Parts: sequence; C-alpha cells; structure tokens
Amino acid sequence: MTVHELDSGDALFGFDEKLLLVLWNAAAEQMTGYSAEEVLGRPCWEVLRGTDTEGTRVCRPACGYARLMKLGVTPSGPRLQIATKDGARRRVSLSLLTIRDDDEPRYLHLIRPEEAAPDRSEETERPPELTERQRHVLELAGAGLKHGAIGDRLGIAETTVRNHLAIVVFKLDCSTPAQAVERARRLGLIPGQDGQAPP
Repeated sequence: MTVHELDSGDALFGFDEKLLLVLWNAAAEQMTGYSAEEVLGRPCWEVLRGTDTEGTRVCRPACGYARLMKLGVTPSGPRLQIATKDGARRRVSLSLLTIRDDDEPRYLHLIRPEEAAPDRSEETERPPELTERQRHVLELAGAGLKHGAIGDRLGIAETTVRNHLAIVVFKLDCSTPAQAVERARRLGLIPGQDGQAPP
C-alpha cells in the first residue's frame, strides 16, 4: 500500500520531505474548502497557514514538527487554528504519524475539529519530563545564549542544541523556545530569572 491509497473518515493530509502535499482526502476538502487538485504539490504550510491560539505562526517552511518527525521523534499533535478557503480560521487538533512509502518517508497529519480549547490549568497539569541535558539547554537559552554558545558551553554541536530545543518546545506544547523557557520556569522545571526555582 502506498500513501496515496490511505484514507480516513477524518480530514487527512500527507507531505513529503520537502513539505509538499502528496495526500489530501475528501474530508480535508470538506473541512478546508480546498480540493485536492488545488493543493497537491504545494507546501503544506502555505495551504494551512496554521497558528497557535495566540496567533503565533506554527506552519512555516522551517516546520518544527516535520523536523522532529524526520529525526525519528513523533511529538504529540498540536492544537492549531488553520485557514480555510473562504478566509475563516478553524480550530483543530492534529495527530501525527510517519510512514515509509517505498523506503521514502511520508508524514501524515490527521485533522479533527476542536470546538473548545481543553483545560490547560497549570495548577492541575502534570509537567512533562525533561532530560537533564534538555533542562540545561533550555536554561542557557533562557539566559540569552545563542545556539552556538550553548553548544560550546555544553560541548555539543549547534545542530544538537537546535534539536534539543525543538523537542522541548513540543514537550511543553509551545510554539517558540522563548515560550518554552517561560512555561518551564512557571512549572518549576528550570530556575526563574533570579536563579531560584519557583515555589
């Protein structure tokens, strides 16, 4: 079975390593108003134009989700607002999977409408687990160090620093490293700006 033969009752789309759409099912057409003929071969980020609930752009050429999936890490699916053909924005949640089609990876996103944002009260939320290295990288990023300087300090490659930050951003359900730093501080995963862990 190839990726082109996959289907779902929910909206489903797939893209290749260049982020070009290779699958767009009938439910995706119904949800967005875009036909498969209109979108196949186009970049997924250009079609969906997804943002987080604060309006920060998530779908972009340097897609963090795709980057993690290429590294073999499948993060939990994000909650986004995506564009529809009529110009509206629709709140959705995504499920992410990676398959191999003739030894060439394909990346699939299953889209479900989400009418109300789930409760993310940090008082009841269990903080995600970060490795010691991930905490160190995030703490140094919070101190204002650039990727190269973090790598020098920890004795790791700059690419490794970027990968750690990408994983942490998704573990903390954020859109940027800066947001991840602030959230990690609030959850007590790294010290606050004064060097003290929150009470």
